[in-house]
Amino acid sequence: MSGKEIDVKIFISGHKPCFEVRSDIFVPARQKEIICALQKGTEEDRFMAARANEYCELLTQYWAWKYQKADYYGFGHYRRYFDFSDEKFRSRKPAIKKKYLHAGTARECGFYDSARIRRIVSRCGVVASVPFNYYVKSVRWQFETSGTLHVEDLDTVVDIIRTDYPDYYRAAKKYLGGHYMYTCNMFVMERGIFEKYSEWLFGILRKFYERRDMRALGYSREAMRTPGHLGERLFGVYVTWLSQQKKCRIGRRSIITFEDTEPPLGTFPAFEEKGMPVVMAADFQSVPRAAAALRSLALSAAESDHYSVLLLCSGVPACDREKLREAAEEGGHISLRFADVERQADEYGLSALPAAAREAFALYALPLLCGQTERAVYLNNSCIVRASIAELYSLPLGENRIAAVPDAFAEGACNGYSARLRDRFRELGAVTPIAETGVTVLHFSALRDAYSLKDLAALAAEWGEDAFAAAAFRLCGGKILPLSAEWNYIPEEEGSDRAFAVSLAPEYIFTARAAAEKRAKIVQFAGSEKPWQDVWSRHADIFWKVCRTTPYGEALLLQGAKPRRLEKGSGNVVISWISYKLFPRGSRRRNALKKLFGKRR
Repeated sequence: MSGKEIDVKIFISGHKPCFEVRSDIFVPARQKEIICALQKGTEEDRFMAARANEYCELLTQYWAWKYQKADYYGFGHYRRYFDFSDEKFRSRKPAIKKKYLHAGTARECGFYDSARIRRIVSRCGVVASVPFNYYVKSVRWQFETSGTLHVEDLDTVVDIIRTDYPDYYRAAKKYLGGHYMYTCNMFVMERGIFEKYSEWLFGILRKFYERRDMRALGYSREAMRTPGHLGERLFGVYVTWLSQQKKCRIGRRSIITFEDTEPPLGTFPAFEEKGMPVVMAADFQSVPRAAAALRSLALSAAESDHYSVLLLCSGVPACDREKLREAAEEGGHISLRFADVERQADEYGLSALPAAAREAFALYALPLLCGQTERAVYLNNSCIVRASIAELYSLPLGENRIAAVPDAFAEGACNGYSARLRDRFRELGAVTPIAETGVTVLHFSALRDAYSLKDLAALAAEWGEDAFAAAAFRLCGGKILPLSAEWNYIPEEEGSDRAFAVSLAPEYIFTARAAAEKRAKIVQFAGSEKPWQDVWSRHADIFWKVCRTTPYGEALLLQGAKPRRLEKGSGNVVISWISYKLFPRGSRRRNALKKLFGKRR
């Protein structure tokens, strides 16, 4: 059978929304859907469905064996795929780590080259992973010293093979006593081999359940996944047996593990239909200020207001995201979602750009990714909202692409304060009055017709630290609706350079700004006055009154102007995993290592 003719199906198990590689070869397999299908099947199907968490990815294999047709059956995981890249670039390592799974990395890894995958698969009866080498120890030793599994279970399976499948016993002893281990229940198999293997595998595991009652033995949550772990070892036994038969060729591919597999914005609604769309951006350092901004939005909402907020995140860990939800969602006015800016920048080749440029790109990409959304309000994370923004959101925009308050500082800079800033604003194409982009109404439907994602990526490469202003001026072509100054009042410290520049702004802008101070609906601390650095600043009470109600209030007050400390990372995940397997906690081998090199502090 030639590579062009074979029907290859690689089923990718998953249990949550993620980036899905879809093609005539890769088939996403949602665990919930498989369980529902099996619950309606035979008695054996229902047995499997009831133990889905124990069989892990093997449940997908069982379902495919029983209900799917293909010439070659393959299996992966929503975070783990085989490397199908060009042969000259292919690694021979057992495991490769990549940060993001998206369209770009999928192409890089060869997932969309169906012809190449068919050629690779058609040359073999089985495609397996490149095995890990445990050198001085064995596969059985690794299972015994895992710290979470019970070697009696593996011995039980070996005894089942010895008594019920004696032809495989020699292969089992050789593989489990050897140094090379196949991992992750990943393979691609020709149909005839796959059907025989599945019958053999699930027959053994069914007998295992008859001999070992894991619940009665008080197994931990991880230990209850023993059937899945046993499946990994049984696959190695079967491959060893096939090698001994010398009847089929066995190919090997590296496993690529992706750390972040979140779906792109374009694959799900960024905003809820019933809510007014609001966008903010935050990184690890600005999370406490973002919490205060979100809390102020919730506290100032009218009874009928509902905001659908999208937070563009750069390096914001899961624990901070939970705290941000706590700050935002109390009261029921806000639903909060997150989008990873770094992931999007990586996909479009913009990772080397300044953080501000990456965030501005993510913001102005939203009109193109959210085709059903008419408009959204962007708020800088240093804003404190003091009134319902429903009026701001519903302003008539006409043909204007954005709406923003005139920037008193920028106008003053161009009016004599700084020739350098004047030249910079002219270079960016700013028109009078120059817009202050920290509070912006984005007219998505008008912006959608102004550029493409390709245009946007090319422009973003030219933006610097003033990327939000650069994006607004370059993309809007002067179609900017001036807003009343009360929608974006920026306090300035008396005697500061910025305050002096503001004093040079055109009279009508300066007067409007001064009048807005007492009736400001949004106060943005993006100028020289920053309450988290100077608690005695003139408008600090506006910020701290809200910040104190967030999970970060006390910490931010104590921290002052010092940067937040980022917790140490976990290092290389693959190396950590191998070291844990080779030197389990509490083992004599690990204790000897500590004595030799000293305890890590």
